[in-house]
Amino acid sequence: MTMKKEKRVISEKEQFIRGVAIPEATKSYQPLSHGQQIDILLEEASALGFSLLGQPAISWSKEGLVYAGTFNLTHPDISDPDMGIRIAEMNSYNSKKSARVISGGNVFVCTNGMMHGDFILSRKHTPGNSITNGVVDDFKSMVKQSLEKSFNTFEELVDDKDRLQSVKFDTKVSAWLVDKLLFEEELLNVSQFQFLKQEMYVSKNFAVGKDGLITLWDFYNNVTEALKTTRPEENVQKHLALHKYTMENLVDYKF
Repeated sequence: MTMKKEKRVISEKEQFIRGVAIPEATKSYQPLSHGQQIDILLEEASALGFSLLGQPAISWSKEGLVYAGTFNLTHPDISDPDMGIRIAEMNSYNSKKSARVISGGNVFVCTNGMMHGDFILSRKHTPGNSITNGVVDDFKSMVKQSLEKSFNTFEELVDDKDRLQSVKFDTKVSAWLVDKLLFEEELLNVSQFQFLKQEMYVSKNFAVGKDGLITLWDFYNNVTEALKTTRPEENVQKHLALHKYTMENLVDYKF
């Protein structure tokens, strides 16, 4: 007896983004719909043995002209108590943003993300030829590459997580870091800055300990929690910049 596959429930946000009017094709422009992006990612993920964990996180700007989605995935070959695989994608209908896909990791307890910056695939919305279907076919290839690469990216991020967990500092240092991320690195806006200062003491999973110390891993997760309010078209770049800055400047810093 063949088991009937359970139909995925589509959230209101996903319904909205699928319903945004798709631009007409021209000689130099071929649309890739937001819905196509979602379907391609889920189909390619399923073909490679991945399963979707929870609902995709859907966001948009410009009344839906710019779309960003993050998909948390599980796979039988991936095992870590704290983290899973995350794939992020972006699309636009205003010709200002290419179709993009990037692989990273998600933290189970808070659905925060870690993004590594060395494997970002993008494709302009241009037509194909007699051999390929342009941006649609190329996006399928990009997603497959990103999913296959995600195994290596994930292992790198787990190593990064272990390094971050080994670093501890006090609240005086954490206050200095919060100011640095706002004023020097410009990774945070003012409202995120205020949220982060609060989160360091009230976070259920990543707050300052009773000894007055906080790990760099906890601090990192408080920052990514604050970044959840970032505009969709800037979200991935902010996460990439945070990870790059943390691993290049903080993980080996002598606090």
